[in-house]
Amino acid sequence: MANLDYANGFTFRRCLGGEAVILEATAGGVALKKGDAVHMEAGVLLLAEHDDTKIYGIMAADAAIDATDAKFYPALPKYVFEVQTYSVTAFVVASHTNFLCDLIGGTGAMELNLGDASEDQFIVWKIADSNPTDIPNVAGANANVYCMVHNSQFIGILGNSAVHV
Repeated sequence: MANLDYANGFTFRRCLGGEAVILEATAGGVALKKGDAVHMEAGVLLLAEHDDTKIYGIMAADAAIDATDAKFYPALPKYVFEVQTYSVTAFVVASHTNFLCDLIGGTGAMELNLGDASEDQFIVWKIADSNPTDIPNVAGANANVYCMVHNSQFIGILGNSAVHV
């Protein structure tokens, strides 16, 4: 059975040690949606794009333009997020586990592009156990995966953030 195309950004799933921390910063220039990847520029959070070299965090809630209390998860190596993969490159367990890739999409609809690793923004951990729909999650196009930020603007380059559990 094929996966449903349901791009909805990054969803926080677990913290691999300690408790998750949600921070606040000022949103700049565009409204941000829960699940959007963001970067920091001139002291404000901006929507991350596929060619940004580093990720500052993932939005924990929607934020209006210029909101001073925009809530986000900082890009830390212990935070695991669930996200859909872009349909152009099908997820294959043998080749896409612990795989570096970049994001694609706009606000409210970000995905991981398994066909682009030019910035190594994220690392895919494994296929997700769940799916936000009633359709089972399977390897292939539009698969949901667990991932972590790999190149963090929040704390610098994390190096090999691959996790084996």
